[in-house]
Amino acid sequence: MTFTSPFRKEIEDFLSLRQASLSKSTYDHDCRYLADFDKFADIYTNEKLVSEALINGWLHTRKVKSSFIANEVIVIRIFLKYLESTRIDAYIPPIPKVADDYVPYIFSDKELERIYRLADNLGVSKARKNPLIKFEFPMVTRLMYGCGLRIGETLALRMRDVDLVHGVLTMRHTKGDK
Repeated sequence: MTFTSPFRKEIEDFLSLRQASLSKSTYDHDCRYLADFDKFADIYTNEKLVSEALINGWLHTRKVKSSFIANEVIVIRIFLKYLESTRIDAYIPPIPKVADDYVPYIFSDKELERIYRLADNLGVSKARKNPLIKFEFPMVTRLMYGCGLRIGETLALRMRDVDLVHGVLTMRHTKGDK
């Protein structure tokens, strides 16, 4: 990735530090966010100074969900703190509040019936690596929908986490460890 703004060297140095400590997907997100910031900074400044006006101008170009903007700002804030550590003046923006713009999709009874029928009739020929998938998949599907679990949470469940007598699942590995 090529950077062209006055901060190109600092971005490259920062990303090389981040690459050593992040997963590939997180590193890729950081690269994308910093590339967008770099493009904006290349057009709007030729100084090695990150002003409040520069940050606010960049934020106004972001036309994505508020949760994505907050994620971008978090990465940019980390970079700006890095800039400050190299003695470059940088305005550190607050993390914007995330609007709750998520609208869940509610499956109709017909859609659920179709999903469960497909899960229940998963062909064994498609499950060569795991012959038990024909039993596991219907259970995973119902747990995810019926309990509102994420796939990782569902797959992390162990028998010790399931209390069939009281109808309780103990979630040990959840998003944000909540």
